Amino acid sequence: MVLLPHEKPPTLVQLEVIVPRLTSNSPVFKSLQEQYWRDKSGFEGERSIHYYFNFLSQ
Repeated sequence: MVLLPHEKPPTLVQLEVIVPRLTSNSPVFKSLQEQYWRDKSGFEGERSIHYYFNFLSQ
């Protein structure tokens, strides 16, 4: 099995930059913040799966 290193998706990188710059009064702040947390948790979940792959035999 070939395990490639995980790279952050471009959308997650963009959200990491834009969400802190928005004010909480912005009309798109809440939706972008929710999208950021969903994308971040998905990325972290994919990264954490490597721990379990270490227990598999080659």
